[in-house]
Amino acid sequence: MRAYPGIGFQEGATGRRPALVGTGIDVRHVVETVNAEGGDLESAAKYFGVPGGLVRAAMEYYSDHQVAVDAWIERKHQAAG
Repeated sequence: MRAYPGIGFQEGATGRRPALVGTGIDVRHVVETVNAEGGDLESAAKYFGVPGGLVRAAMEYYSDHQVAVDAWIERKHQAAG
């Protein structure tokens, strides 16, 4: 399995999910923000107040686990109504 420095996992009501280590920011939030920023990783890093390397790590994780993360994003949107 590929290592993703800066990415850890949190347990919650919806199960285990990938997040930026030490921040509580879920990978799905990073992905949605990067998409909203037109793919600009540095803008997303500034928005979250984290180093750009953490945003890049989240996007690398997403690249390798896109189906799972997209499904999770969809479930969250459906649950929100």
